[in-house]
Parts: sequence; C-alpha cells; structure tokens
Amino acid sequence: MKISIDFEVWGIYTRGEVPREDQLPEDYGLSHVSKDQIVCRRRLNTPPVQAYTNNEQVNDSGIPYETANFVPEHGLVGPLFFHNDLEEHDSGSESEEEEHSSNPSPSPEQRIYEERAILFQAIEHYEELLDDPIMNRYFQEDDFEVFDCHPLPGLEKEDELRIDGKHPHHSQILDILKNPRFGEQLIVRGVDASQVCIGDIFEVEGGISTLKVEITSPRTVCAWIDKRLSSPFGLKGVKRYCNKTGLGGWFARVLVPGELRHGMKMIRTSCPHPKWTLAYISQALYGEGPPSYMASSWAYWVKDKKELEELCNLKQLGRYEWKDEAEWILNHFEEYQRKRSNDKEGTLATVGETDQTSFSSFGHSLLEKSHVTPFFRRIFSIHRRSSGIGCDGPASKAKDRPQIPT
Repeated sequence: MKISIDFEVWGIYTRGEVPREDQLPEDYGLSHVSKDQIVCRRRLNTPPVQAYTNNEQVNDSGIPYETANFVPEHGLVGPLFFHNDLEEHDSGSESEEEEHSSNPSPSPEQRIYEERAILFQAIEHYEELLDDPIMNRYFQEDDFEVFDCHPLPGLEKEDELRIDGKHPHHSQILDILKNPRFGEQLIVRGVDASQVCIGDIFEVEGGISTLKVEITSPRTVCAWIDKRLSSPFGLKGVKRYCNKTGLGGWFARVLVPGELRHGMKMIRTSCPHPKWTLAYISQALYGEGPPSYMASSWAYWVKDKKELEELCNLKQLGRYEWKDEAEWILNHFEEYQRKRSNDKEGTLATVGETDQTSFSSFGHSLLEKSHVTPFFRRIFSIHRRSSGIGCDGPASKAKDRPQIPT
C-alpha cells in the first residue's frame, strides 16, 4: 500500500447550541428529542493557511478568526464531545455491585478516551452514502436552522469553489459542510475507508503545525444518528450501513499537540498495518454477522482464530467498541464458535424497522446470553434503569445524566 496519501481539511467544528434544551424532560431518551437537537455543531472560523505570515485577526467580513488547537487526550481544546467523554457513553450503565463498591468508578476527568480524541469524517464517505439511492434519502438538505452560527461567507465561498457546480450532490455537500450529520469535528477531503489504516500517523504538510495524530479505529455509529437522519433503526438504517462499511468516520489520538486550519493538508508518514484498513476491520468485526447481530451492530467474527489474534495484537487499536470486543470473542472463542453453530437464525429476534420500545425489549432479552460482548452488555444495562437507547442513553440520576449526544 502506498504510504504517501494526504487529505485536506475542509471544515472544523465545535459543539453548537442545542435548541430548546431547557424544554426536555429530566430523563429524556431518544423518543423525546427532535433531530435538530442531536449532535449540534458550529463551524469554526479558522484563519486561512496564508494568515500565518500576516497575522490576520478577522476575515473579510470583520468576523474574528478562531483558533482550533488539538491536544493529547482531550482533542479539540474546548468542550468535551460525546465521543471522548466516557460519562456521555457509560453513565448509568454500572451494575448495582459497582454502584455500592468501595472502589467507585473514576471521575469524568479521569474517564476521557484518549484514543477517541478527534472524530474525522470524509467528503468521500458522504459521497458514497449519497450515491446509494436508499441512503441518499436520509441526507437531504436540513430544513432547520443551524443555531449559534455566524455567517461565514469566506468559507462558504471556498466551499463553492471546491465543489463543482456539476457535482451530482452539489447542494447536499454544501449543506453538510454547514451542518455535519455525524457529529464530527473534522471534515476532510482526499481519503476514504479503504485507504486509512489502524496505526497510520498523519502530520501537517510542510511542518507549518506541530500536530501529529494516530488512527485508532473506525467510528461505530449509534442509534442517535439514525434519529438525527430520520433513518430506521436496524437492518435498513444508516447506523448498520456505516458500521459494516466504515463510512461513519474514524477516530484518532493526538500524539503531538498543534493547530489546524481549514485548507491545511495532513500527510501520512507511517502505515504499520496496511492490511487493517477502516473498511476491512469494519467488515470483519461488524459486517459479517447474522441479521439479528447486524441489525444492532453487535460484534461478530467469522474469520479464523489466527486473524482474530492478529487484530487483538494491534497496539494502536482503540479499545472502546473494538479491541474490547475482539478480545472478548478471542477469550471465549471455542464457546463462541459452538454457540454460533448451534444458534439457528430466528432464535434471536431480528430487528428491522423497529421502534424504541421493541429495540429496548430486544436488548433485555439478550443480556443473559453468554455470547454477548462486554460493550453491548454495558449498552443494554442502561435499559434496566432508563428509557434511553444506544450508547448515549440517560443515566439513572438526573444530576448525572448525560446531555443529548454532543
């Protein structure tokens, strides 16, 4: 595989204001929120690359420039996001034994996932989704206002120049750059899931920034994104489609802190595991199970044990949703194979276009099954004590409950 690939930064985003957040009930779940309240983003008005030489402070419209600094563990300096704060994923999912333990869980400050410091998404992934006639319907232009957002005519003009007017999805891509759909911090152009690999290191071209990042895992899409896109849960939804293809984006840890600006290019300087592309690992762990597993994006393994061991030994691979799941299957491999061969299709309910209640019941019915991997045990434990669904369900105590996935 060619090492020297690169991508250009087209959009950098921070958390945006959640409209009508004060009107939500304390223990809100997926059924309580509107699509415009999920993964709200605001585009940062970063200076153009050439502003390094002339210290410009505002753009041509007089809007002050903003700095996007990325640091180890936390990622983008500023608020935490749903993907790097464990409390927003796991709060409320502890067992009763853990609740009363003399060794309580670490504080939120100690529970940040350094392996998920930055969430990337690629224009190429959006294009592939838009090319699919079924997926395209879930990416129509948003009809709601992007809150907490200043007009950025300079960036919008650049977007127009980048996206040819003859592009088959011209208006949709322009809309996505204003209001990204997956909650990502960075939208880039130049690579896709078939090229980016676990352990890849990317640095800013020309050394104009010190930032250096390492790719840790694909992003597994949760049910909140299905809700955000008005997509069905289960086999026919965006979540399932992206999780088996790697089109949901990817996570990276920050190795060396530094600044990013739109227009900067990042080049790959190391590719230690060319076999393990985002697309390959997504297909291997989340794309080859029976429909009942695929519908809920449960980890499943049909390849041989040697390759599973190879996957578990990737030191750069992120634990959350990936190495944890792979190691669990490996540690129970013989039992897992036996159960898999004996589990005829239909013994586990297949979730198609289901609603929140039936999905929750499906989760309850699986909690006692020994072949359920640890991540999904944590996920469905949430349903014992709340009405939430997926990795960002509300906690049992109002003071601890996570906000809408942000």
